[in-house]
Amino acid sequence: MALVLSIRARGLRQGSFALLAALVASAVPTRPLFAADAPAKPSASMFALLEAQIKGHVKDRALDALKKDVEQITKAMGDEVDVKQKSRLGTLFGLIVNGTTDDDIRKVAIVAIGNSKDASLFTYIRKFLSQPDLDAEPPLMKSAIEATGKLVADEAVLPLMTIVDKTHVLSLAQAAMEAFALYGTHKSVRGKILRDLVGTVEKDRPGVGQRWDASMGDPTQTAKTRTNELSRQRWDALSGSLVATLNKMTGTQGATAEDWFKLYDGYKGGLDKLFVDPAKS
Repeated sequence: MALVLSIRARGLRQGSFALLAALVASAVPTRPLFAADAPAKPSASMFALLEAQIKGHVKDRALDALKKDVEQITKAMGDEVDVKQKSRLGTLFGLIVNGTTDDDIRKVAIVAIGNSKDASLFTYIRKFLSQPDLDAEPPLMKSAIEATGKLVADEAVLPLMTIVDKTHVLSLAQAAMEAFALYGTHKSVRGKILRDLVGTVEKDRPGVGQRWDASMGDPTQTAKTRTNELSRQRWDALSGSLVATLNKMTGTQGATAEDWFKLYDGYKGGLDKLFVDPAKS
C-alpha cells in the first residue's frame, strides 16, 4: 500500500512540474521586439521596451547588439506605419547616433536614417556635415551627405551648399551637389539651389578671370572668378556633376555646364519655368 501511494505522489509531482513548464513557456516571447512579421503598428509599450533596450546597449557599449537594434527599428518602420509613428521610431536612431562614439555603429545608423526618407530625422545627422578642416574628410561625412540626399530636408540646403562651395575635398563637393537631385518638387528652395549651384561652378569656368554683364549697355564687372589650380580641379570635378544634378532636379535637359549657364541666364527672372511637372511631361 505504501508503495502504491509513493508512486501516485511521484506522478502528481511530475504532472505539476509539466504544467508549470508549459505556463512558463507560454509567457516567454518567442520572437524579438518588432520582428519582421510583427504587427505594422507597434504599441507604446513595445516602443518603450525597445527604447530601454537601446539605452542599455548604449550604456554597456554592446556594439553588435546596437547593430541589431538598428535592424529592429528599420523593420518596425514598415510601409504600413503612419508618418507620426515612423518619426517616433526614428528618434531611436538618434539614441544610437548620439549615444556612441563608434564610427561603424554610427555609420550603420546614418545609412538607416537616410533609407527611412523621413526628413524630420535630418536633425540627427546634421552635425556630420560639418568640416572643420577643408582639406580633410571627416570619417562619416560622405555617408551623412548621401543620407541627407535621400531625406530631402529643406533645412539641409545650406549645409550641403556650404560643402559644395567651400570644401577642398572634391569628392565631398560632388556628393553634396548630387544630394540636391531630388529637390525638384521643393518649390520654396529649388530656385535658390539652382542659382547657387550655377554660381559656384561658373566661378571656376576655365580661361575666365572676370564675369561681365552688358545687359544694361556698357559691360560692367559683376564678379571675380577663381583662376588657381584648385579652381581648375573644381571645374573638372563639378561641371559634369552640375549637369547631371540639374537635369534630374528640374527635368530640363542640358548637355554641358555651358548649356546650364545659358539656361540660367535665359530664365533667371522665372526659374520655376525650368522645372518640368512630371504629371505634364
